[in-house]
Amino acid sequence: MKSRTGITLISIVITIIIALILIGVIFTVFGPQGLFAQAREARLQTSIAQAKEKIEVEILAVQAKNGRNSNPAKFKRRTE
Repeated sequence: MKSRTGITLISIVITIIIALILIGVIFTVFGPQGLFAQAREARLQTSIAQAKEKIEVEILAVQAKNGRNSNPAKFKRRTE
């Protein structure tokens, strides 16, 4: 019998399928709506929330220092 060497059609198809699966995983992780983008957005939202909280604490500290009521909702704007 003659021995065959070379790439068979099945090995080419399997290689293409594996490559497509890897490309799909890469797009899922690194794409515009991927995991890294979601993590970046979550980190940004956390930073914003922390900054808001720090500002609110500073406002309350200044109001307490000045002897004012610490609840800004109780102060209503007068329209005269």
